[in-house]
Amino acid sequence: MKDQIISENPVSLPFVREALEKVQKNGELNFRAQKTLEHAETCLLSVKEANTLIESLEKIGIPRWKDVFAHKIIDSCPLTPEQVKVVLSCYNVTFSKEHTQKIAEAVVAVKPKT
Repeated sequence: MKDQIISENPVSLPFVREALEKVQKNGELNFRAQKTLEHAETCLLSVKEANTLIESLEKIGIPRWKDVFAHKIIDSCPLTPEQVKVVLSCYNVTFSKEHTQKIAEAVVAVKPKT
C-alpha cells in the first residue's frame, strides 16, 4: 500500500526542534532526523516566542497573508524592512513599505536579545 499525504501544514524550526526533542527523549534519532534537529537548533526563537510572533503578524492585517509567510519570517528573523522583503521575495506577493516595517518591528519585539 502506498503512503498518502493526509494534509500539509507549514511548520517553522522551533516547532520542528520541539517535536524532534520529544522523539529523541523516547529513543535515538536516525541520521536524517539528527541532522534536521541540528539545523533546527540554529533558530533563535522558542516555541512560545514563535506563537507570539504568529499572533502579532496576524494582527497586522496584511492582505493576502498566508501562514507560510509567518513561518518563513520565524525561521529567518529579519530585523529590517529590507530583510523582510528579501525573505518574502520567493513568494509571488508584494508587501508595502508600511507592512514590511510592521513585520520587522514585530520580529524585533519578540526576538530574544543576544
